[in-house]
Amino acid sequence: MTPGTALLDTARRCLERGWSVLPVGPDKRPHLAALIDTGHSTTQGGVVRASWKPLQQQPPTDDHLVTWFSRPGRGLGLITGAVSGLIGLDYDGEAGRALAAAWGIRAHVQSRSGGLHQYLTHPGHRVPTLQSQTNPNLALLRGLDIRGDGGYLVLPPTAFGDTVRYLQLRPLEPDDLACIPSAWRRGDLSGNPRTLLHLDPPEARPAGPPRPRPWPTQPLHTRSAEHGDTQGDERDAPLAPEDRGDFERDMLHRALTKVACGDGRNSSGAWLAMQLRDHGYTAHEAEAVLHRYHDQVPATDREGRMRAYTHGEMLATLHSIYLEAARDGWWRPRPPTPPPRRARGDSDPLATIERCWPTLTPDQQWNATLLILGIRGPLAAQGEHLLHRLGVPTAPAKEALEARRAAGEALPGLSALTRLLQRLQPSE
Repeated sequence: MTPGTALLDTARRCLERGWSVLPVGPDKRPHLAALIDTGHSTTQGGVVRASWKPLQQQPPTDDHLVTWFSRPGRGLGLITGAVSGLIGLDYDGEAGRALAAAWGIRAHVQSRSGGLHQYLTHPGHRVPTLQSQTNPNLALLRGLDIRGDGGYLVLPPTAFGDTVRYLQLRPLEPDDLACIPSAWRRGDLSGNPRTLLHLDPPEARPAGPPRPRPWPTQPLHTRSAEHGDTQGDERDAPLAPEDRGDFERDMLHRALTKVACGDGRNSSGAWLAMQLRDHGYTAHEAEAVLHRYHDQVPATDREGRMRAYTHGEMLATLHSIYLEAARDGWWRPRPPTPPPRRARGDSDPLATIERCWPTLTPDQQWNATLLILGIRGPLAAQGEHLLHRLGVPTAPAKEALEARRAAGEALPGLSALTRLLQRLQPSE
């Protein structure tokens, strides 16, 4: 049996089980030419671009499979998520394989790099695709990536060269979600892997103690011609490439804050798409940012009812926004600002917290813990070390912060900690 025939037969068996698949290249990315051959593409500015997004909603046909795998140099990818009714866990590298061994995992597939792939039954709600190496919330699960909605994993008998690189270790029957532990500790870190991987139902994720409205936020520095801050030809200046990262973080923060304050997920997403359009992003570039937004919005609508905010809904909104002409962009890079003012009479807020800790009430200690764990930058590690020195369990606060992050709320940090210290310390 030739490699192409073996891939075609495997792909057909996937379709028989209701699973969606796609062709991949030697780099494990979607095979662009193959997708274009079957019309899985979009046209932007006269340029045809391959797209596997439709395959995340509807499996391919047998004709598509024949076209894809009738030529050499193509591999087979299994699309995870609701479309196939399963998700994939990728235990990669030494850390990932050690985690699989500790959990007693029996992998379904061994990858060409020696990693282990395990398939689980889809839980019925959206599960984001996450990478532990780039996601600070998954530090507890280093070496483990999850392929949920919008993801895929390469399947055997994919081979590039003379050697079969992907090996099937047992039948591809998805495991039950119960095989993933609900509590885990690694060094000083502990938490619930099922919550971190979004396997538990949204209503079952810990939300922390009752709290008031979302944390107040200060808008970043902006200028607009309406307020006389910007000259006309400056408004037409394109966004510099080095400023795009700050711009995207600012717009995502604003859009998620709108959701947390009661605006709808779709209307806030439309606002985000409009800002991206007005600042020179192509629809393809904006789609990547909208996916980051989609992965962070809550699973409930503005009335608190469980209702899916689908990728189709997001993409339809994006498309409608890009049918309209772009307006002048208003955002400008934030000028350098001095560091936040320290608490009265003290140059080190963490030292102040340590000194005041025995006098704080339980509620104040809880709030201070949240604020310390929300610090970013050089003080983050020092703050967590302080909590360990004080004997404060950090897992509950980390789960509460993760729930807030998943709900799209703005997280507290050093500025909020400074304000707390100012309230706690007596007036001069």
